[in-house]
This record gives sequence, structure tokens and C-alpha cells, in this order.
Amino acid sequence: MSSEAGPHPEDRVFFSAEALPTLREATSDLSWLLGRSYAVESALRLVGDRFQLHARQRLAVRRCACAAEAAALRRARRAGRGEAQGQALWIDGFNLLITLATAQRGGLILVGRDGVIRDIASSHRLVLRSAEMLAPIAELLAEAPPAEVHWILDRPVSNSDRVGQMLEEFARERGLPWSYRLDYNPDLFLMQQGGLVVSSDALILDGDVRWVDLLSPLVERTAGAWRVEL
Repeated sequence: MSSEAGPHPEDRVFFSAEALPTLREATSDLSWLLGRSYAVESALRLVGDRFQLHARQRLAVRRCACAAEAAALRRARRAGRGEAQGQALWIDGFNLLITLATAQRGGLILVGRDGVIRDIASSHRLVLRSAEMLAPIAELLAEAPPAEVHWILDRPVSNSDRVGQMLEEFARERGLPWSYRLDYNPDLFLMQQGGLVVSSDALILDGDVRWVDLLSPLVERTAGAWRVEL
């Protein structure tokens, strides 16, 4: 896994206790602007310049901001984990794996205005160095076992097939009903399934999908996870 998935050398300063009040105000302001149909890039530039935010702080604010109406719709479409039992579950693979890898390595984990867990890692490289990081996911799913688990991975990512094969091998060794698919547009594919989706991607959550939150319990069960609410 690249160091990007772990602690960034400046994040303890950028997201210190002293910085959080400013970041939360910036997130509130951006959420207000988004609720009034401001374009996200221009609104973020306005807010970022006003609060003199660094690039990583701006990215965090963008990931966490959400118009109140959008947040309410996302919460309304959220399914309980128990609803996945006996059903097909479609997982936004890199979205889940990168955020979990970030938490496991002590990197910054964000909680957005919609209550959804996200990260600001930017690299897919070596995200699945060891199949052992899949064990917490398997244990969580075993509490309400889905009939099928379909992992959807970004085909253009250089190591996506290797990650898929590791997922497949892990599942085969444990008798799990997992499969993987490489897709050029996983967001669109997931939004078209009509089943339960696992993702924290805002584009997917704003689609007409029912989604399941696996990241919150996974992060809660990760020792040393660094969780920041904006």
C-alpha cells in the first residue's frame, strides 16, 4: 500500500484540535452554498480562500460538505446492515478498501455532514498488500450474511485485476460467496444494479440506490483509527 493510504506528514497540523473549529465552519459554509445551487468548484474556492485553507484541508472540506436536502435523502436511502442478509450486496471495491486501509494505518478518516465515512487518500497502488485486511470485512458481513457479494473494481486502475484475484482467493479459501468484476465506470454500474450498494461515494449515494454503511462499524473496530468529524 502506498504511504498515501496512511498518515500524511502534515495532517496532524492541518487537522489538529486548533484547526478543527475553522474547518467545521468552512464545511458549514460550503454546505450552505451547495444547498443554494452554487457550483462546487467555485464555492470551494470562495470558502477555501476566505479561511486560507491548505490543499488537503480544502479536499477534506469538499468531501465532508453536503447540502441539507442531499444529506436527508442519503440518510433516507440508507439500509440497515441486517437488510443485507440473504440478499445480493454490491461493493464499490476501491472505495471500501482504500478507506479501510487508511484507517488501519492511522491515516485521517473523515465523517461528513451526511454522517458518511470518507478519506482523502489519492492512490490506489498496493491498496491490498495482504488479504488479511479483508478479515474484518468478512467478519462483519458474517453477522448478517448476504447471499452474494459482488466486488466492483475500476478496470483502468493498474492493479485492479491483482486485487480482484486476491479477493477471489480469500473468498475461495473461506467458502464465501464473493465475486469480482472489473468495470470502466463502476459508479454508473453500481447505480444501475437496483440492489443494496456499499459505497461512500457522493455521486453513488445521490443516485436512486439503497446503500449499506460498512465503513462506520469497520472504522469503529479498527484499533488506532483517527476519526475527525467536520
